[in-house]
Amino acid sequence: MKTLNILTTGAFATLLLLGSCTKDVDNPNSPGGGGEGGVVEGIPTYATVSLSQRTGAGTYVGGPEDDYVDGTSQASEVEKKITDAVVLVFNSDDVLENYVKFEDAELATAPYAKTFATTTGKKRLYALANLENYSKIEAIFNGQTAADKKLSNVCKVIQQIADISGATIDNKFWMSNVYKLGATIEDQVTVQKGDENTNNFTIYIGRMVSKVTPKFADNLVINSGDGTFGKDAAEYRVRNNPNRFFSFPVYNAAGLLTSPYYDIEYNLAGATGVANEYPNKLNPIDFFDNGTAAAFGKTMGQDSYLTENSPKEAKRHKVTFLSIKAKWTPNENALLLDADGSIADNAETTLKKITDAAPTGNGGTFYRVQKWQGGKIVGYCPGIYAETPAKWTDVGGTPGNGEGALNTAVADRNAAKASVDPCYLIVKYDQGMAYWAYWMRSRLDGTIAEKYALKRNNHYKVNIISVDGVGEPTEDDNLDKDEDLEADASMKATIEVLNWNVVDIEGGI
Repeated sequence: MKTLNILTTGAFATLLLLGSCTKDVDNPNSPGGGGEGGVVEGIPTYATVSLSQRTGAGTYVGGPEDDYVDGTSQASEVEKKITDAVVLVFNSDDVLENYVKFEDAELATAPYAKTFATTTGKKRLYALANLENYSKIEAIFNGQTAADKKLSNVCKVIQQIADISGATIDNKFWMSNVYKLGATIEDQVTVQKGDENTNNFTIYIGRMVSKVTPKFADNLVINSGDGTFGKDAAEYRVRNNPNRFFSFPVYNAAGLLTSPYYDIEYNLAGATGVANEYPNKLNPIDFFDNGTAAAFGKTMGQDSYLTENSPKEAKRHKVTFLSIKAKWTPNENALLLDADGSIADNAETTLKKITDAAPTGNGGTFYRVQKWQGGKIVGYCPGIYAETPAKWTDVGGTPGNGEGALNTAVADRNAAKASVDPCYLIVKYDQGMAYWAYWMRSRLDGTIAEKYALKRNNHYKVNIISVDGVGEPTEDDNLDKDEDLEADASMKATIEVLNWNVVDIEGGI
């Protein structure tokens, strides 16, 4: 009896392939299989496949600042248990020829091993675990045409979840293959005719999602110098998680990771609707957030999870980001204005009014004036108000001394979004609470698709080292700006890429 064992390691996620040149032990001179290393295909034999999650060594190639560092982040017990699994066997033509399901008894204890009938020849093996429902791939295997069963088609089978819990239930984290650093496909190996120990392989699998753990640096820098950032009570949640991802990672001809949403346009005109236009266009219904605006999320330092995301362009509505909520307290360096837009006669009195704790003051509430154009936020008028502004200006500290003074005001945010012409919106920072966005990256250099590609089975440790200044008064203000993130320099990062595989990031907001 023959056994088959696959080995592959690393930080990226995907397939496992079988292959090496060997001789036909019975007839080394046979056509197509003799002499220097061929093997006769199609002879019945057996293979044994074991599933494992041992982390392999691997280092991402660093940029000029050596942003990438070795390391691993060990998965917890609830993140690595396997409760159900299947192995997909592809033949030398990359057609799915066998669908092997592990029985419960075979997953009772590690190592998780399965022996099954196969044939000699070159193979590729893929594994999936903890999906519970494998009906999409099973239907392909039971189909009639070889075209449906091609490797390229099976890899692109889309898995869909409504929220992150769909793939991250304790002891049931969805998993697929992981393989060596930099590889998009492994070399084939060959199943040989021999005894039961000849083909004994291990498939290394990892989670189909990634983990993120953000924190603030001890020496957090406030670049603007005109306020303090309440990092000790800050919270965050993950936004723009795609709710669809491929069963196995898919790379294009240029070697770039792609995803179901890779080059699909986001429908900005329909951003407030719930229309299902996929795969022609994307809408809010095609993404989900971890946490809600009310039950915001988690405190900094706690773990969350992400779905794989690889946008071709760095667009706000397609890039995964951390939405960070914290209190901003203006200090004596802030431009403090009275309601009429004039510089406060007694800045200390105004500052005290802004920063006083309730009930003697206003709990830190303050106001600013947003400038909108073409339905987007293009900036803020100077100054921070302790009371609702009645007058403002685009430049300077007093009304009437610059273009735009007392120009078109709108009553609410919807009117600002609907206005094609420039307009102004009074915004309130209730209790001083503000929102910042950290746009998730996996690297600092390379193409857009490389920098913003979030790969499965990585752990992104985000270390925020600077805050540029006061954030936005509402969370969605971080989305209602120019779509091009490359023009947004509010956060900077250095990146450490490890395995969970872990990615460490330092940056500013």
